[in-house]
Amino acid sequence: MRQPALQRTTPHACPSFGAVLDAAGNRIVENLNRPEANLTGIVYLEETIPKLIEIAKELSPQTKAIAHLFEPAARGTRRGAGRELAYASDTAQHLGLTYRDFPVNTSDDLRRVLDLAVADGFDCCIVDNVGLLQFNRYSIIRLALDRRMKAIGREREFAVIGGLASFGEEQLDLYLRMAAHVDKILKGAPVAEIPVERAAKFELVLNRQTAKAFGLMIPPTLLARADEVIE
Repeated sequence: MRQPALQRTTPHACPSFGAVLDAAGNRIVENLNRPEANLTGIVYLEETIPKLIEIAKELSPQTKAIAHLFEPAARGTRRGAGRELAYASDTAQHLGLTYRDFPVNTSDDLRRVLDLAVADGFDCCIVDNVGLLQFNRYSIIRLALDRRMKAIGREREFAVIGGLASFGEEQLDLYLRMAAHVDKILKGAPVAEIPVERAAKFELVLNRQTAKAFGLMIPPTLLARADEVIE
């Protein structure tokens, strides 16, 4: 028997949720076009991690193996999460790369997981931007640099604080679109009839200083596509 979509009835609860990976699969709403609940919002795209893999290969053509750091508790068993990881694996295979997921359950796991990845021949890692991985991004970048592992994240701040690059949904745009949802609701639009939207604006940020530390020359084609280059 199918369980009903999660209903929020608290009077002061916000009716517009932030970016999630799979709102329907996680039972936040019934479907994206017509939520049929008192919630609507923005969803992440499942193609973002595959795009990060492509960028990693373009930045460092000699890279042969890419590790993906993720927090199982933040992803759970959602269908969208499974599809995203499958797309990532297919992309890596197409590019001739070895790709593997490395679960991180606690902050204390970070050093062990990175040591394991390096010992297994991984010289580049992609880092999720949720939960403890977002909270520990400074530590992850430092630990990766100490191990000569290139680290690429999913939000602008990751590249700004020393990661090699970042690519992902533009956070300001997500917040503005959430605010637009709330504005419609306050003007009387039924929440259940406001479609859940997919993230639409993305930003690529490159850190030239970190690239130099790894002896990498950022390709002109990638520089031309960058929204920001950290000098």
